[in-house]
Amino acid sequence: PVTRLVRQEKRGFGLARARNLGTQLAAGRLVMFFDDDMTAEPGLVAAHLAAHERLGGLAAVIGRVRLSPKVPATPFCRIVLGDVCERYDSRPDEPRFLEYGNALSWQTSFPRQTLLDLGGYDDGYSAYGWEDIEFSYRATRAGLRFYYEPAAVSLHNDQRQTLRTHGARLHTASRMAPQLFAQYPELPAQIPMYADKGPLAWGQDPPGLLARKLARQLLAAPPVMAGLETLTPWVERVAPEPVLRRWYYGLLGSYVLRGYREGLAAARPALAVPTPKAA
Repeated sequence: PVTRLVRQEKRGFGLARARNLGTQLAAGRLVMFFDDDMTAEPGLVAAHLAAHERLGGLAAVIGRVRLSPKVPATPFCRIVLGDVCERYDSRPDEPRFLEYGNALSWQTSFPRQTLLDLGGYDDGYSAYGWEDIEFSYRATRAGLRFYYEPAAVSLHNDQRQTLRTHGARLHTASRMAPQLFAQYPELPAQIPMYADKGPLAWGQDPPGLLARKLARQLLAAPPVMAGLETLTPWVERVAPEPVLRRWYYGLLGSYVLRGYREGLAAARPALAVPTPKAA
């Protein structure tokens, strides 16, 4: 088929702006977004097309994503990157509709006119993170449904192959979370991962939440993070997998906290950001 390649300079624009540009310039009835670290397995496009034929107009199709065998076989990649790809694998072979929180854009196809009617992605999300959840939440409220099609398979050659590279991505994404919460004040209660990442609110936070925030703040202090990251190779050698999983996510939570606090500082007082509540 005739292929047109359009290149957009990265000058403060995020994924949202790039996806909108592609949607505007596309000529087909359907549009597929496919991340740059994905490899298509045979039959991927055909599976998307067949799903749209079955579902009709107001549905987006999300394919199955597996961790690529090219990703290093380290404990971190096996556990954390494996978790990223296993978000649908509790029932991996069952086609079904998904909640907005699982509607990522890494391998997703849409009716092009539906995207245009919804206004596309919010290109105010100029950095990595949360632009697809903002869109899927807004689109779901407008009646779009997201359908998981396990026959459409891609391999994720994930670029976040170390604790630090993954943490850096989470740090960047968390800077955008205050913008999401300012747009949709009801969402913090539905995304509890930030409940213990915000500033201490003496006299407002219940004692348990205060204790969690203090512990998180201590673990996110640069000297503490540096020390814990230095210990990580030793922990990887001696710890059983459940302990190692908690270790990784504890350290990644520190990256989340630091990004979220930076995002709050940059947003206020321009945005009214509600405080996430403890689950």
